[in-house]
This record gives sequence, C-alpha cells and structure tokens, in this order.
Amino acid sequence: SQSQVDLVIDAGLRSFYDPLPLPGEKESHVWSFRTPLFTQPLSSAVLDYDLPDDFAGLVDHRAYLSADDQSWTEINVTNVVRMLNLRQRDTQAFSGAPTLIAVQVKQTNGQTPTRWQLMVWPAPDSDYSVRMRYVSNPYQLSAGQPYPLGGQPHSETIREAVLAAAEREFDGEMGIHNQQFAMRLLSSVSIDRRASGPAYLGYCGDRSGESNLFRDRWNHQAVTVNGVIP
Repeated sequence: SQSQVDLVIDAGLRSFYDPLPLPGEKESHVWSFRTPLFTQPLSSAVLDYDLPDDFAGLVDHRAYLSADDQSWTEINVTNVVRMLNLRQRDTQAFSGAPTLIAVQVKQTNGQTPTRWQLMVWPAPDSDYSVRMRYVSNPYQLSAGQPYPLGGQPHSETIREAVLAAAEREFDGEMGIHNQQFAMRLLSSVSIDRRASGPAYLGYCGDRSGESNLFRDRWNHQAVTVNGVIP
C-alpha cells in the first residue's frame, strides 16, 4: 500500500541522514548540507524569535551579531536557565546590543512537530541580526517537496538506503541492498568531506635545517581554512 511505501521511504531517508558510524570511526558523519547558515533579524524590544521549522540545534554553539549586516562579532551562547534568571530583572532597564543568546524547545502537545525558539538578552535597542549555523532536521518528502537533501551526488546512496529499508521491512533480512547501501555510504561521505573540508591546513613539519630567510618566510604565513584565518 502507499502508506507502507511512504514508511519505507521515510525509514530509508533516516538511515541516510543519520548514518551509523563508518568502520573505524567512533561518531557518525554529519552531512555538510545539514548545517545551513541562517540569519535571524532582531527587532527593537523583542526578546524571543521562532527559529526555522527544520532547526535542530546550533553547530559548535557559536553565533554572530551585526547591526548593519556587514561587520559581525561573536556573541555568547548560554543556557535557558541563565537566560531566565537574567530576565527576572526589569527588561526595560536593560536594553542595548544583545550580548547573550539561548535556544529553547517550544512547548508542544504532540500534534505538531518539535520547534525551537531563539532567546536574546538584553532586549535589543534597535534592529540587529544574528547569524548562526544550525543542524537541519530534514523535512519529509511529499508531492510539494520531492527532493531529498544532498542533491545528485548522493542520489544512488539514497536509492539504496530506501531499497535497504524495504528489504528489512518486507523480507526481514539484511540482504544485497543493505550491503550496497553500506558501500554507497562510504562513497557519499568521501564526496561530502571533499566538498566541505579545507583543502589546506597549513604546513606541519620541521624546517629547522633550512636557511633563516626561507624559514622566516614560512613562519609568518598564517594558517587559513577556506581562505579565512580561524
């Protein structure tokens, strides 16, 4: 039935989006296409903001604040308990450029998916923007949203993930498609790491035997990641 097909597709996508750790690794791979960059506008005197529907947590617990969307400074990320303690004060007496943010899950009755909210402190005294990378909780495929995350480079891996889920669901076994999915997953992770990882992390070695002029030239070169000094 169509409902069974939909369940298998969902199961296959979940096994692709949140794969088991690869052989020899302790943690699962986090896909680069699941960590988008997002900018949240802040309005004067507004303390809470609904985050995107697919929001599932900050990456590295880092965020940046700007008043003009051109120069960005890092803003501290705190926990909800500290944020609520600060808000017990008179919010009108404490306003200015936000110095703290926190994220908290919104209350739900089980009839809607889990959603998150951004909290700021103090109350903004003007318009600002907060920029952050977050972990995306992938949407469910539908007629209106037919394209899975990842794009064409991972299409065969996703196909095998769904066929592997069907194999487990309908045949009750880990057969050829589960083996093929495991092989395709290795390829997809390699593609994703090449596409998103830095090409060069700087020289790591001993140049003590070279001339002072050559050594000084290397010592004054900064290590960059994708052209940016960390």
